[in-house]
Amino acid sequence: MLFGAIGYTILEDSLLFPNLKIILISDKHDEEEKYCKTKDGNIIDSIDISEYLKKLIEKNYIVLLEEIPYLGELVTLWNNSDHVMTVRKLYLDCIKDDKFKDNIFAFDIRLELVKNMSSEYYLEQKLFDYLENIQKFFLLEYNNLKKLTIYNKNIDRSFLGSYYYDILKKYYFFIKKYQPYLRYKIKDIPNYNKVYNTIDMLLSHIIEFYCVSIIFDLINKNNKIVVYCGLYHTQNIKNNLIKYFNFNKITDNGIVSLENVDSIIQTCSNIPIKL
Repeated sequence: MLFGAIGYTILEDSLLFPNLKIILISDKHDEEEKYCKTKDGNIIDSIDISEYLKKLIEKNYIVLLEEIPYLGELVTLWNNSDHVMTVRKLYLDCIKDDKFKDNIFAFDIRLELVKNMSSEYYLEQKLFDYLENIQKFFLLEYNNLKKLTIYNKNIDRSFLGSYYYDILKKYYFFIKKYQPYLRYKIKDIPNYNKVYNTIDMLLSHIIEFYCVSIIFDLINKNNKIVVYCGLYHTQNIKNNLIKYFNFNKITDNGIVSLENVDSIIQTCSNIPIKL
């Protein structure tokens, strides 16, 4: 069994990328258990997700994580969750190791786009200022992403074009709706909670798009890709890979949809690739 995952999906046989296999492993961040257990509470032999991902990296898989691409210490909502912290340590260890640094990527760039996601900070910001880096992202002017060959002015001619423009439309719809309030502090905007929820949704779209962009930036270097992130994101990434890039779903195992989640699930799953 695999501790730190609740399910996985394997995608392959894309018409565009016939040799590419993508394994999406879903997580439940807030699980504080330290072992896989039976319904009776007996401990089951298992491997921790961080150990498993490290073994995949050693076998030259590319691993993409819902991690913040920052090398310092972080205080997160999930500090009490052992498997979240061990995956964070794996990222920090690998990114500093010349042997493995090109095999691991962090795609959670939300804090690069909005600087601070706390409600206290958010409510005091003017909407226009809070959206500054999100606007740069959609104008293809966000410097931290320019290292991706696909993220450029010709994106409309690429296989990512339709995906990018569908997210862009959502952003422009939001801007049009709240244009009269762009110079307001967010706390002074009517129904400001809806503003927050929409921005949160846009940020999720962006990091999922960024994850897919990294995958396709690497296809000429490696065709063995593993994505490990929260179930909300794996479900969206899976749906978008199928919708925009014609991937076929080869395997679903465990909990791979929000519709199947209940409050008592364990963070344990079968192992998608035997080592």
